[in-house]
Amino acid sequence: MDKRTFRWRLLGFSLVISCLAVGHDLARGGEATAAARGTPAAGHPRTRIDLDGIWNFATDPENAGERQEWFAPGKDLPRMPRPGYAASANGKIRVPGIWDHQGYGAPTEKVYHNFVGKGWYKREVTIPADWAGRPVLLVLTGVHRYAKVWVDRHYAGQQIGYLSQFETDVTDYVAPGRTATLTIQVDSKQRWEVDTMFGALDLADYMDVAWGGIWGHVYLEARSRVWLSELYVQADVPGSACSASAVLCGKAGLADRARLEVSAPGGRAVAKTESRLPAPLADGQVVCLAATIPEAELWSPDHPALYTARLSILRGDAAVDMVESRFGMRQVEIRGPYVLLNGKRLMLRGYGDDHIFPEQMAMPADKDVYLERLRLIKSYGFNHVRHHSTIMPPEYYDACDEVGMMPTAEFPIAYDSFLPRSQAWKGRVAPGGKGGKGGQARLLTQNKRPCPPFSPPPVPLSPLPPLSPSPSFSAITTMEPLGHVTPP
Repeated sequence: MDKRTFRWRLLGFSLVISCLAVGHDLARGGEATAAARGTPAAGHPRTRIDLDGIWNFATDPENAGERQEWFAPGKDLPRMPRPGYAASANGKIRVPGIWDHQGYGAPTEKVYHNFVGKGWYKREVTIPADWAGRPVLLVLTGVHRYAKVWVDRHYAGQQIGYLSQFETDVTDYVAPGRTATLTIQVDSKQRWEVDTMFGALDLADYMDVAWGGIWGHVYLEARSRVWLSELYVQADVPGSACSASAVLCGKAGLADRARLEVSAPGGRAVAKTESRLPAPLADGQVVCLAATIPEAELWSPDHPALYTARLSILRGDAAVDMVESRFGMRQVEIRGPYVLLNGKRLMLRGYGDDHIFPEQMAMPADKDVYLERLRLIKSYGFNHVRHHSTIMPPEYYDACDEVGMMPTAEFPIAYDSFLPRSQAWKGRVAPGGKGGKGGQARLLTQNKRPCPPFSPPPVPLSPLPPLSPSPSFSAITTMEPLGHVTPP
């Protein structure tokens, strides 16, 4: 295909993605916002240890860390700073936050500090005694680009691919009431033979500077022996209702009922439904409930009303796990060249964002930063933003929902020249590399996955036609006439 055709296909794909969600969890294409990242409230079935803050840290330009077992308990990481690093890069680092921004790396002609390679994070954590008998998971909400995890001397798992949250089961490696040494190795050097994702977020756009580190949050979480994963909330505007579904993980048979509760923007309860779960239940089974919302307030850029859906599983009358998400009641349609929101034509007044963060260098995991930025942008009359080859953190989409912005997300595929088998790709893969067959398809999370991969349930509420799986993108190329139509 020529570059012009490829650009139009990306435009069509991007517009569809924009219509799929009120700024949230684009990997699943639902209608809800990203779930809150805060510590569960008192009485919640899950308990959490927040591991944000200061960690011990060292760069590893010689790739010696694994061979020398830097992950071993009691073993100090190498002394920092190295030549060219900032004086403040003294072996401590703040999480979340990328290492280049914190002074790790030598100066270049473009930035004061830059390091591409492996960095090691290490700290001790005491496991509460009352976590006995519960699954314990380590969760990293954002690393760039790859991560490996050790607990004491035990290798616990790795992540290849950086667009999604990474969690690994560490139950077998921690002892309640005792202290464990947690080590995370992050590698920022792209492995083109298995990972061809390359977009504006990867290189501090227009600077072509790679960056690395734990840019998201880190926590340990104890859960019940059966828990919910992959919450998916979808609005049904014509029916004034919503549905919520999630995947059962662990010992599914320990739950016998499910409950969906919906609260209005002010916190008032507006809907509740409960149902007995069919037996037998199995790990990986999907739970789905629907609830009617009387006279629902509709979400729009001018009126960003957000409901909250809470899905719980119970044993008897006791909740054994619950997950929740905010969502907007709205319906997006495409009719010819027009975008309709809640049945009315919508003029998207948008701008382009190429992932420019002069202060942080890369996207922060701070919702307040995004709220301040988006409120200023909204004050200039914008209601839409297109992110060049970038999927932003959940905190960003949550802020969009609050402010009333409709973002367009794009996978980090800046141009077709970076795709597998292209000349640019071949120039980055060593002879004999294994990336020639489906390189991107192998962007996997390789860890002790506590639950099978999620497949969204067949909920007949989506207002959008399905995308064609054909390589010709026949359903998307119909968007090309948009470029020749004057907006309403």
